[in-house]
Amino acid sequence: WLNNLRLSLDRLDYLWARWVLGYEGDGQRQLLQQLGLSSPWHILLWVGIGTMLMFVLLLLYLLWREYTARQEPHVTRIYRYLCDLAGHCGVSRQPGETPLQFAARVADAGLPGSQLFEELSAIYYRWCYTPEPDGQGWPDGFAERARGVFLRWAWLAFRARYRGKR
Repeated sequence: WLNNLRLSLDRLDYLWARWVLGYEGDGQRQLLQQLGLSSPWHILLWVGIGTMLMFVLLLLYLLWREYTARQEPHVTRIYRYLCDLAGHCGVSRQPGETPLQFAARVADAGLPGSQLFEELSAIYYRWCYTPEPDGQGWPDGFAERARGVFLRWAWLAFRARYRGKR
């Protein structure tokens, strides 16, 4: 049985060498014709399709990863959006700054609606950083109250951006 194994491995080695090393131009053309790649344009077309497919799959993966990473609570998303909008109005949030500290800086800057933003920041701070014994969900009316600040600051950011572009 050992001799049969040795002969089988030797045959496998011979077939491999014949396939790879003895591969001539006629064999290559015959293989490409069997695969439907008879002209350089067909080869280029399939390489392009493969490249596009890989690009689309990579893009879908990156979008999926971004989508799953952004699964944050609705209240956090609203508050982060308000902070970004305050940055467009000239008051950017600093790294490590708490919501209450940022709200105080917004009030010092004199942005309209800063009193409401301070209240929203206090609600957000309590919602995020203090344990709720009753397991309460999102704060009631947070999104509706944030809409008033959003509209004021969006208008300010719009005016600041397009003030001299008439």
